[in-house]
Amino acid sequence: PFNHPELYRQFGLRPPKGILLYGPPGSGKTLIAKAVANSLSKRGGASTFFLSIKGPELLNKFVGETERQIRDIFVAAREKAEAGHPVVVFFDEMESLFRMRGSGRSSDIETTIVPQLLAEIDGVESLQNVIVIGATNREDLIDAAVMRPGRLDLKIRINRPDAAGAAEIFGLYLTEDLPLDAAEVAAAGSTRAALTAMIAAAAGQLYARTPSTAYAVATVDSSMVVGSGASAHLSTHTLYRGDFASGAVIRNIVDRAKKAAIKEQLQALTAGADPSSVGIGTRHLLEAVRAEFEDQVDLPPLPDIEDALTVAGVRGRLVSVEPPR
Repeated sequence: PFNHPELYRQFGLRPPKGILLYGPPGSGKTLIAKAVANSLSKRGGASTFFLSIKGPELLNKFVGETERQIRDIFVAAREKAEAGHPVVVFFDEMESLFRMRGSGRSSDIETTIVPQLLAEIDGVESLQNVIVIGATNREDLIDAAVMRPGRLDLKIRINRPDAAGAAEIFGLYLTEDLPLDAAEVAAAGSTRAALTAMIAAAAGQLYARTPSTAYAVATVDSSMVVGSGASAHLSTHTLYRGDFASGAVIRNIVDRAKKAAIKEQLQALTAGADPSSVGIGTRHLLEAVRAEFEDQVDLPPLPDIEDALTVAGVRGRLVSVEPPR
């Protein structure tokens, strides 16, 4: 709609008012919203305005104050849009503000906040240069009136990366300008080849589906009504580390590996050895993958478990979650 408005006019199609990005935490929803604004700013013409609002920032104990702030946001968006600037209004953690009304899960402050947002989004209809983007990892908590077509028209699920995607993300944080293990670089023949081997080893370890990489065991009740009664169908499903990988997790793994390499350099300095040969190696990455999951005391949150089961095609009621034996 922004790049080819003439096609939308030709087909009599109304541009979407809003987009909802939903998916597990750390999967890049906020980053995608920023990329949209950056892409619009590079298309030529007027500069793009990106209004980023984190849900909890607007919550206020005084009656009517949160609604006033929402109005102010859209007033600013209208002013910029009327001046010819594309405007992206981005609501991060959207479920914290626009929860389902009457759910009893909060103080019901959303009974006035949700209608305020609906009024503003419906008012945006006449604008050509404003789009609302929401991001959430609990789309089930957002009020149905916000989610209906005509408001947040486009809903995009941002999935967890697969092994190939994880390798790409590793490559963003493991670059040739970093200090690498001199022995591994020499054995590989070049810095690039050493990095490729390290990344392949780390991604392979992260997505391995072996007893040692099992992370949680979920019991699911997929009961089906048969005749007048119901028969319980309990099944167990093993979830692995790769089922809970995300861009944020991968970045944390790389950070752990870097810290381990720094410790080795400090130890080399203390021992009077040359620290220049000490750098990030495969051993650091593999240990970081292990530590990222095994050093956590608690099991993954239930929404993450349910999300992993859904992606695996498992349907039913989650009965219990236990650590692997």
